Amino acid sequence: MRGRRRPAEALAAALAAVLLSPSPAPAQSAPRSEVELPLATYDRLRQEAKGPREAPRKPPSVGAVRLLRAGVTVDVGRRRASWEAEMLVAATGEAPPSVTLLAGAAPVARWSVSPEAARVVPGPSATRLTPDRAGTFRVTMGGELTGSGDDETAGVRFSLPPLGSVPAAFDVSVPKGYLVHAERARVATTTSRDGGVTARVTLAGEASPVLVVKRPSVPSTGPAVVDGDLHAVVRVAESSARTEVRLSLRVRKGLLEKRTLLFPGASLVSAAGPVLAEGPAADGAVSLRFEPPVPERGSVSVTLAFLAPRDGKDPSFVPALPGLVAGSEERVRRRLTVVSEGGLLMEAAGEEDWSPRTDLSDVATSGEEVALGWTAKVLSPRPPRLTLTRLKPLAVATALARARLVAFVGEGGEARTLLLCDVRTKGRPSLAFRVPADAVLLAARVDGVPAPASRPAPDRVEVPIAADSGRTRVDLLLGGRVAPPRPGESLRLEAPAPLEPVERTSWSLVLPPGLGVKEEGRNVPPLPDAEPPERRAPDPPEDGEALEKARELSRADAAASAEGTWWPRAALPAAPLTWATDLVEVTEGIAPLVVTVVERKEKEPWF
Repeated sequence: MRGRRRPAEALAAALAAVLLSPSPAPAQSAPRSEVELPLATYDRLRQEAKGPREAPRKPPSVGAVRLLRAGVTVDVGRRRASWEAEMLVAATGEAPPSVTLLAGAAPVARWSVSPEAARVVPGPSATRLTPDRAGTFRVTMGGELTGSGDDETAGVRFSLPPLGSVPAAFDVSVPKGYLVHAERARVATTTSRDGGVTARVTLAGEASPVLVVKRPSVPSTGPAVVDGDLHAVVRVAESSARTEVRLSLRVRKGLLEKRTLLFPGASLVSAAGPVLAEGPAADGAVSLRFEPPVPERGSVSVTLAFLAPRDGKDPSFVPALPGLVAGSEERVRRRLTVVSEGGLLMEAAGEEDWSPRTDLSDVATSGEEVALGWTAKVLSPRPPRLTLTRLKPLAVATALARARLVAFVGEGGEARTLLLCDVRTKGRPSLAFRVPADAVLLAARVDGVPAPASRPAPDRVEVPIAADSGRTRVDLLLGGRVAPPRPGESLRLEAPAPLEPVERTSWSLVLPPGLGVKEEGRNVPPLPDAEPPERRAPDPPEDGEALEKARELSRADAAASAEGTWWPRAALPAAPLTWATDLVEVTEGIAPLVVTVVERKEKEPWF
């Protein structure tokens, strides 16, 4: 089988042909040019090709605080509370910041920091932790709180420290039998088996919360039982007696809402304190309603003023004693003080039910007044009998130096009368004035200060003054109505007058524009220290002060509401008519002013 090859031989021949065949020539590459550069230049070009390199970032400075625990222990009896708080503070960064522990002022008495690489710095607006390096710190602080409030049923208040962590809460422990409330915070209360109270007070914001611990009030089913003191201060004048009733009560049991005071023969003038007074009734009963009602172990003090007339010619005086309707279990101490005005001497008799008091410092008196005081020895004492003796006029000198009246009459008959008095007095606690019965007392001033004038009768006004003032200025403003001023008709004005000797009086009258009077006035001679008039010659120099007051009243009326009914509403006349009467040792009163109204035509009217 010479013509056929074996498979092995054929494979060997193929491999030999491949291995022995010539390989193709390699392709020719383009020649490459190379440049040699300095190493510094090479590094700079390489850096520019990469772009700017960012600076490495520093870790931020951050501070955070987390509350671990906070507690308050309250001692209600001592009105004290102790607080303590433990916090975990983290501060990072190369310069760690200060971290706020308390967001407001708080009494921090003690603190500790672990580790000791930070310090607590209290301040008026906040308490902060200032770390020396970054790290985590455990801070413990504490202090004492002072409570406010004396009535445990109303609540004893404590201002809690404003913690800087959010959320924040205090665990409050109070004695058995007390309740816990809070302002600007939420309260969750739990009671233990032994009756102790624990409350979780959760702060609602940055405002400092207020903890209120109170004893629950137990309403009484029976009437109130009280103890107290009733002090009657009677001031005796020529024709009246003023009684000031000072009532102080303490509730032993129950709830005090109402009481009845008996004081026959007197009228109620005023009531001061947390009380509403009604009466007196025909039997002299005055109903007292306390607002708010006084709870058990509470106390209340009120002052009532009464006025009663008396006959000035009667030398004897028996003070009326107010009485409080009380039960058999109640004890109310009764005291009496009688003060006579200057010029009245007192002698007491019939003091079997009373013990004299030597310390009268709780009653204000002047150097010319006489005061006597007693304390009752029995529950229902009889009033002492007093004998009053009036001193001679030389011993108590009182004289009215000058009385000036300025009257304003409107188109419809509305009238206002201003009385200005300069009084020389000694030993008189008050001055009496006779006024028209239908007049309205609008204002009273003593030496420029509003005075609490009283009106014991429709035609009488009494104004208190300082007994030792020497010279006193009294101003009265009265309102009323007269006949509307018409040309050709007569106009009559009643005058308020002091019930004292009058040295001199003067009238000034202001009528609506276009009206005058037929009578001619006389100018009052000026005082030695009087200033010249500001306007035209008819202005009396000594009445400049009165006219200025009249102008102020008129300007105030112009700015008042539309209900104002008196004229003039603008400026006053340049020269009101003035009548002057020189009288010496006038017994009482000032004669009414009667003038005839005419129509006045002026070339240059003042309005």
